[in-house]
Amino acid sequence: MFISHITNNTGRMRRSERSAVPDAAVQAAQAWIASALSVIQPIPMSWAGPYRGAARIEQGGLIVTVYQDTELPVFAVRVALRSRHAGLWPAHETTLHKPKEPWCTTAIGIPEALPAPDDLIVIEDALMWAWKGLRTASANQ
Repeated sequence: MFISHITNNTGRMRRSERSAVPDAAVQAAQAWIASALSVIQPIPMSWAGPYRGAARIEQGGLIVTVYQDTELPVFAVRVALRSRHAGLWPAHETTLHKPKEPWCTTAIGIPEALPAPDDLIVIEDALMWAWKGLRTASANQ
């Protein structure tokens, strides 16, 4: 199985395979998501470097907004696992083709504050696979 990932700013699309994401990153992201969903203010993302983030559930999907030293978001990640989460697709995004679920989008706010490209991919992929794992676990309970 894979999750389609789209970078909104560039239109770049790639496939994320779970096997390519370190287990430790997914586990850390799951713990962070569980904590972040219980508060309103951004909290540290120590597993992801010098960032803090805020997470919320919207239309059944996950939205994570990541900050560094400013109140402006560095990037935001949206994860839709099922077709009923399709409303999570950014409304202003009319130039990109929305793939079949599951998908994830990243909107870049402050390019110069982004982590190295490989590190960004790990953060994005850890968040999407962590969310998938959390949703699968809650469905099985």
